[in-house]
Amino acid sequence: MKRIAWLLSALLILVTLCGCTEATVDQPESTPSPQPVETPQPEADHSSEITINYVDTIPWDATYDVVIVGYGGAGAVASITASDLGANVLMVEKAPKGEEGGNTRFCGQHVVDFTSFEEGVKYLKAVRGHYTVWPDEWIELFVEKAAEFEDWWNGFGYTEYETRPRADYDLPGKDSVIMYYTEIPGNPRLWTGLSEQVQKRVDAGKLEIWYESPATKLIQDPFNKTILGVEVQTEGRTVNIRAKNGVILACGGFENNQKMIQNYLQRPYNGYLGTKYNTGDGIKMAIEVGADLWHMSATSGPYPAFEDPETGVGRRVTDSVGKNAAIFVGPDGTRFMNENFSPKHGYTMINGVYSVLNIPPDSWMVFDRTTLESTELLTGFGEGNATALEKGWIVGGDTIEELAEKTGLDAEGLAAEIEKFNGFAKSGADADFGRPAENLTAFDGQGYYALRITPCNLNTQGGPVRNTNCEVLDINGNPIPNLYSAGELGSMHSGLYQGGSNVAECIITGRIAATNACAPKADPAPVTLTVATQPEPFVKSEEAEAGQEVAGPGESIGTATGIGGEIKVKVTMQDGKIQNVEVLSHNETEGIGTVAMEKLIPEIIAANGTRDPASGEPLDAVSGATVTSNALLQAVENALASARN
Repeated sequence: MKRIAWLLSALLILVTLCGCTEATVDQPESTPSPQPVETPQPEADHSSEITINYVDTIPWDATYDVVIVGYGGAGAVASITASDLGANVLMVEKAPKGEEGGNTRFCGQHVVDFTSFEEGVKYLKAVRGHYTVWPDEWIELFVEKAAEFEDWWNGFGYTEYETRPRADYDLPGKDSVIMYYTEIPGNPRLWTGLSEQVQKRVDAGKLEIWYESPATKLIQDPFNKTILGVEVQTEGRTVNIRAKNGVILACGGFENNQKMIQNYLQRPYNGYLGTKYNTGDGIKMAIEVGADLWHMSATSGPYPAFEDPETGVGRRVTDSVGKNAAIFVGPDGTRFMNENFSPKHGYTMINGVYSVLNIPPDSWMVFDRTTLESTELLTGFGEGNATALEKGWIVGGDTIEELAEKTGLDAEGLAAEIEKFNGFAKSGADADFGRPAENLTAFDGQGYYALRITPCNLNTQGGPVRNTNCEVLDINGNPIPNLYSAGELGSMHSGLYQGGSNVAECIITGRIAATNACAPKADPAPVTLTVATQPEPFVKSEEAEAGQEVAGPGESIGTATGIGGEIKVKVTMQDGKIQNVEVLSHNETEGIGTVAMEKLIPEIIAANGTRDPASGEPLDAVSGATVTSNALLQAVENALASARN
């Protein structure tokens, strides 16, 4: 409603400033007889210029130097950095207090680094593979800035962590990859440390956080595309928040937006393993202001997971079943992966190339009674998985056919697959997926059970394109003024994903975005517009209102009575000479009276009147149509007399 109000106000201002203009033409003091036709005059200029500063037309509810959208890892780092630079900072968060943190809250708390710049760049380029939309300058900057993590983290007093090698892929440069493990006894996990530092700045009055306050729209100057602020929904109303120096989008991906998953990932359904609040809001806002997108199909995932019906959050089950009589099957009852293998962030080796793991819709983990009774498949399922059985999450039957009926699996396909798997267990070789011999256990035949499996992502990587200044770019590759992004919203990753990289990217981009967003910016310059003004309203004459012909400039109308009634003509003159005679209406006889008109009109124009120029006598009537001829001549004479008066 406020946006509508200010638009109306702006229009009222324009109308008031522009007013109305009246077009006038100077007339001569006297006119010779017959009156010459007035030459065409230039149209009146119904326009005026006004100067407007768009930022002043917005009714701002609050003003800050920097506004950060999203309180996850990237938002936390950006808010810490901006506050320490002396900026007046607001961070708005969609989640309620206690549920903030984005995916950083749920991840493994690992941060990647490299022992060699050259080898680290080599490794990430190999991870990138053919995806050249992951640009070299980002890879090089990432490796360079990753080396700053240790000093930055130590600066908060967090000096206890483990460091050890961990490359996820057997690719060139892998020996340079190391990982900081922050979640160890006696030391705060990464998210705990970040939130602790954020709260210190809140307590010091350097930072303000609004919870349950999603940003819904970026406010953009339409003339120069500068981002001026953000619309935020808070406490049941929409408010306009001015960001004098910059807005940082740090609100994550679209893991919990099924429409975007189908559009961008080409998957019928994916669950999520992290926060439920990542619904692609930043992508929508960025598109509205002209941002380009990249890496929209890249994800960390999918993983085979159990989607908890009570929370909606996916929980990975791979590690729970790899040594048991358990298999993952699709709707046709056949296996689709090595159950002992944890996919590398959703990727597995197919034909010598790492490719996205295919997890069919309506998949199930099928296992035997021994597995049910001896292994808690997921934490909280209870001894013998009794809790999951009671809630109906695990279904079972004495026979494969009974289980197939309850799950919708193809009974014949499932029976054949279990028989084949039992053969692999007996021979010690999984000919289909290479599951290790020591983890091949045949089904006991004492009962068959199943737990539904859903493909779930930890996070998506796609979003608005950003450059190495963390400026958001438009579709032509130009920065959108005062708009920045950080974290997984528009991550640099386009193909494979190395563990610990998203957290490192949150820290790297959060610091860069905040530093650039804090730089003082001048308000956009006012613009001068040429606007149309309202001319004098046109009012129809009584004749026009009655549907009668009206003479324009240089025209005159005359009438006379012919044999069939009134003959009306319009005479057009220019520089004292007749240019045209037009019969507007008549009731004369076709083929007789009309022939007279056609013959006489050229003679009238040639004579510049109704009389012969040489003798001064009236032009001769057309034989056989004398009455019509004389009426036409009289109508023209009356029109000329009207022009003289």
